[in-house]
Amino acid sequence: MHCRAGLGGAGLWQTVCVPFSSLKPIFQARTVSDAPPFDPSNIVSLQLMFSKFEFDGKLNPTFVEGAFKLPLSSIRAYLKEPITPRFVHLGSAGATRPDRPGLDLSKQPPAVRLNKELDFILTFKLKVSY
Repeated sequence: MHCRAGLGGAGLWQTVCVPFSSLKPIFQARTVSDAPPFDPSNIVSLQLMFSKFEFDGKLNPTFVEGAFKLPLSSIRAYLKEPITPRFVHLGSAGATRPDRPGLDLSKQPPAVRLNKELDFILTFKLKVSY
């Protein structure tokens, strides 16, 4: 993913990536100088806001009172490229069983009984194994 900051033209979608390292601790339009380092594992919510203030009480020169729209197609975390190889090992236990006709799930190992709840991981494993 190529990340760039800025606004797209009218009606054009724009990809904007905000690295965690660029975030500044702000509280009520004031920079918090003694804040601990940002820890992304502590994120519990996210807020987008168009404010009349910038940092440290300065006025935002682009702010105009009135209706405001910011249509979003998605918000997601991303990995900084290049992405190093990652491996996922899917064990073969139960992989041949999940779609077998007449299967009594109550007599199967937990992984087979929970295949649906596990997003059909064993079904996937069976398909990629053969």
